[in-house]
Amino acid sequence: MSRANFAVQKKMLGYNCCQAIVCTYADIIGIDEVELFKLTESLGGGVCGSEQSCGAVIAMTIVAGYLNSTGNLESPNSKKTTYNLGQDLINRFIEQNDTTICHDLKKSGRNCNGFILDCCYILEQVLLKNKI
Repeated sequence: MSRANFAVQKKMLGYNCCQAIVCTYADIIGIDEVELFKLTESLGGGVCGSEQSCGAVIAMTIVAGYLNSTGNLESPNSKKTTYNLGQDLINRFIEQNDTTICHDLKKSGRNCNGFILDCCYILEQVLLKNKI
């Protein structure tokens, strides 16, 4: 089974969109799945159920940030490249779906599973192609 389908399966088990994606890539991120699940619990339903920013899109930026950051606490020096990377991921999603707003995405006729698949494919194409 592809990781994208595995993420959809997690969503069907009750994970929110953000949890489904970040937990699918826990081994690549290098953080325990339970910890990722807890950290992203409030990021579903468009952030705390507000139907604002799509949790699947947020998941892409979390993965990008974690993998791109230098982790330099004394001199944060990777923020600009992380922002650029995140913007690339977001723009690719917008090219496919016109928006990143959960409420508007839900009105498109697709369900969250489709957006999870889109985000997983974007992540794998842009960021994870050599890690999977």
